Amino acid sequence: MIKNNQINRKGNNKILILIIVTILLIGIIAFGYFYWLPEKENQQQTVDCGNSDECFTNYVKTCAPAKAEISDQDITYIETIEGYTDNDCILTLTYTEAPLTNLVGKEMTCRVPKSNLDNFKNYLQGDMMKKSCQGTLIDLMNQMESE
Repeated sequence: MIKNNQINRKGNNKILILIIVTILLIGIIAFGYFYWLPEKENQQQTVDCGNSDECFTNYVKTCAPAKAEISDQDITYIETIEGYTDNDCILTLTYTEAPLTNLVGKEMTCRVPKSNLDNFKNYLQGDMMKKSCQGTLIDLMNQMESE
């Protein structure tokens, strides 16, 4: 009788150890999944909108990373959404083709407040563009105005 009782205890101990090891493995896997998953989700891929300004405008509304190459008559430029810095969405624009050769390669980086993303094109006009944007394109515009 004592031997049967000892055998049952050894069998129960093995089952208990197996259950503990299984629980630990599940815990380690769950921890790894939830620890690294948010980091991967925050690394959004930049969407290529091709030549669609409409696609780009839709992504600006949420400040999701995107880019587009827009051609309008003799002018071609690349617009890019970099994402948020503080509460501002960072947008860049770089001219790649233009009838005025001094525009080619000129760029500007603009900060658009979150509250103005739905209407960012109107927001970035006139004096507000000069206050919100910086770069070689803005420098050129300021130089041309002073001449």
